[in-house]
Amino acid sequence: MGVTLNGIVAPAKAGFLVEMWWEIPEYPPVMGASNTTGSLGTVQFKPGASSWPLTFYLVIPAEQTVDGVKYEGYTSEKATLYDTQEADFHLYPKVFVEPIWALASTALGTALIMLGYSG
Repeated sequence: MGVTLNGIVAPAKAGFLVEMWWEIPEYPPVMGASNTTGSLGTVQFKPGASSWPLTFYLVIPAEQTVDGVKYEGYTSEKATLYDTQEADFHLYPKVFVEPIWALASTALGTALIMLGYSG
């Protein structure tokens, strides 16, 4: 049967690269595999191992461009699983905002508040 890891990305778009990582105590994390989301924004991994339990998590690497939009990275919660379990990992990358645009947006918002603008 084996372990099944389901990655569910929101926004649900095809083309996000998702990495599967695993770790055991006292050792550094290891990237086990990577895959790209399908049309429903999902990806699935079926890792095998010689000893259990293992701790797994999924990562969307930073600054990916999907459908012309750049996204920040995201790391899921961790799940410790035995060899016959299934787990869903929800991934929520945010749109990447260039630092200069973030500052400009904040400055504009502050100026509008100071001028008494109430949309």
